[in-house]
Amino acid sequence: MSTPARSTPSSFLAAWLCAVAGLGCPAAQVRPPEPADCPKEATKAMFEELMVQTAPGLWAVVDINQPGEFSDVGVYQDGPLIGRLVQSAGNLPEGTLLHGHLWTGPGIYDRDTKEEREAVLGRYTLAILPDGQKRPVCLVLGGHDGRVAKGAGSKPGAAVLARELPVSPVWRWP
Repeated sequence: MSTPARSTPSSFLAAWLCAVAGLGCPAAQVRPPEPADCPKEATKAMFEELMVQTAPGLWAVVDINQPGEFSDVGVYQDGPLIGRLVQSAGNLPEGTLLHGHLWTGPGIYDRDTKEEREAVLGRYTLAILPDGQKRPVCLVLGGHDGRVAKGAGSKPGAAVLARELPVSPVWRWP
């Protein structure tokens, strides 16, 4: 039985450079999960305890770990992210941290336009309120379809997006 070859420092360096520079380096593509009902605990927390409405009103910094906080746009990659509410609603206050995941494609398209535009899909599943309380949530980046069109300059695996975007509560993951 052979053992897998160990990764070399140069392969780690190459992967790090691809991630940091937002280069369209080849990598395994991760598909977003299929649409599904939100967990009952999350819908109860959002709509009964936090009194969040499905109408627009929430805005968030997409990922607080994105460098360049004074820029209007950022470059985002597939993977976990932590957003922060900058416009609140109901009992979900400004400053609440939102833990979730972002998928950049391929195969994700903006559904709000007649022309097919590449998009990202973002889901936030946990809210940590400023007082430390944790609540499960079903919040999507953008409108209720959970998609945001990629900005100019996006590359495979690296989407250019506004730093702050609307966040929408949903009963069902798109």
